[in-house]
Amino acid sequence: QNEEPNMHHALILDGNNPMHKVARKVENYILLSGPVTLRELFVTFYEDFVGKKEDLDIVLGDLLTLGKISSNRVKDEVTSEYQQVYAKV
Repeated sequence: QNEEPNMHHALILDGNNPMHKVARKVENYILLSGPVTLRELFVTFYEDFVGKKEDLDIVLGDLLTLGKISSNRVKDEVTSEYQQVYAKV
């Protein structure tokens, strides 16, 4: 019972998980596109996540945990606001 809330971590990159395909798409997009913002990822994969940012957060968290991508906060030179940026390891 304690394992169920974290089961998606074990299965995210396994073909049995419904988010498997989109997780691979997100990973490949980051690897090919270079550093991308959370906003860019959400806009790009909006339909894949049916507008649920929580699912994107889960996928990104799992990819980070698995060491597939890295994450950094970067200051936007135009707005001076900090944004979360994801990139290949």
